[in-house]
Amino acid sequence: MRSRALRLLTCCAIVALAVGVRAEAPDLSLRVEVADPLRVGTTAHADVFVRAPDVNQPLLLTPSIEGNAVRVVRGRLLRADAQRAQDGELRFEVPLVVAGAGSALLRIDVLTYRCAPKCAAVRASGTRLLHAAPP
Repeated sequence: MRSRALRLLTCCAIVALAVGVRAEAPDLSLRVEVADPLRVGTTAHADVFVRAPDVNQPLLLTPSIEGNAVRVVRGRLLRADAQRAQDGELRFEVPLVVAGAGSALLRIDVLTYRCAPKCAAVRASGTRLLHAAPP
């Protein structure tokens, strides 16, 4: 009986800790929108929308590509490169060059900080499959 009560108490403590940590977790999210399909021999851009927990902290957006069909023109974007929407969401335009027909995987990594009371790195990432079609 005593060991059962102890296990129940331990389980409740673990759940309480998990809920407490989840409640303190910053809300950093992103979504990627790109026209589909992209046309070979053209330039395009991916719209990346980011919601960051703190508007005063620096933010770094790093796009990368896996595949040969599409290339990323600019490898790093900062908060200053974004356009702010009325709801506080940041919109980044990631420039792309469509080099050849095929598919490529666009990966977006975001790094920012949350400082309350100590500063900690906050990261998010997202991917989008891109299709390039002949002109």
